[in-house]
Amino acid sequence: MAFPTTIQGSPGFEKTVTTAKKHRIGTRMELPDGRVFYYAYSGEALTPGLLTMLPNAQTNHGFNVDVSEAAAVGATQIKLTNTNSAGNGAAVTGTGAFTGDFTTPGTYEDGYAFVNDGAGQGQLFQIKDHSTAASGSGGTITIDFYPNDGLDVAITTASEFGLRKALYSDLEIWDISDVDGSVAGVCPTTVASGSYFWCQTAGPASVLQSGAIVAGTAVVASIGGADGAIQTYDGDNANNTYHTIVGTCIEPGTSDTEYALIDLQVRY
Repeated sequence: MAFPTTIQGSPGFEKTVTTAKKHRIGTRMELPDGRVFYYAYSGEALTPGLLTMLPNAQTNHGFNVDVSEAAAVGATQIKLTNTNSAGNGAAVTGTGAFTGDFTTPGTYEDGYAFVNDGAGQGQLFQIKDHSTAASGSGGTITIDFYPNDGLDVAITTASEFGLRKALYSDLEIWDISDVDGSVAGVCPTTVASGSYFWCQTAGPASVLQSGAIVAGTAVVASIGGADGAIQTYDGDNANNTYHTIVGTCIEPGTSDTEYALIDLQVRY
C-alpha cells in the first residue's frame, strides 16, 4: 500500500484521533498557516498543550544485533539473529532472553535499521516490514527495506545492526524526572493511549509554561518544573543539566501553569 509522505491539511485536521492506522508513522502534514505535524502513535494518554518525547529504544535491539546471513551491495533485505549470543554480549549479559523481541508483527515498521559496527557500518535504512521470531530463540528475522534503498556497502556475518522503532511511535509526555528520548513535539488534542494522532512540531502552538517567560525569548523543555511544560532558556548548564530549545515565545501566560503561545521549532 502506498502512503503520501506530506499531506496538505485544513484547520481541524490536526485534531483527528483514531484507533486504526490511517498513514505511515512519520507522515508529515502542513496546514495553510505553516503549522507542521507528524503522524504519531501514543504510548500513554496525552492532553492538549503538553510536550511529548520519544520512548526508550526497544530493549536489547538498540545495537549489536547479529547478522545471520551476508548480503551484497544492492540488497534490500537483511537477516538478523534474535538471540542473546556473543554479538549482543555487552548489552544483555545476565538478562537471559530478550525482553524486546519480534513476536509482534510491525514492531519496527516505519522505523530504522543501521549498521552500527563491522562491514558496512554507518549505513541507515527505513524498515518497510519484517518477519517475527520469539525472544532468545536464535531465530532469523527477515527485514525488508524499500526497493530503491539497497545496501551501498556489503555486510557480513560479522556486521552488527541497531534497530529503532519509528520516531513518532509510542510517544509519552515529557517527564522531567525520567527523560527517555528527545522532544517529539506538542500534542494538539486529547489522545487516549494506543491511538494515532498528529503531533505538532512547528508553528504557533499553545504550550504549558513553567515559571515566567518573556515574549521574543527562547524556551526549552522544562527541566525543573511541570512535566510536559516549557520554561525560559537561561543558558545555565550547571550540574550537567542541559536544555532542549523547542521554540520562541510569541505570547506568554500571565503566570506559572498557564499556557503560552509558542512559535514551535522542533522539526520542519
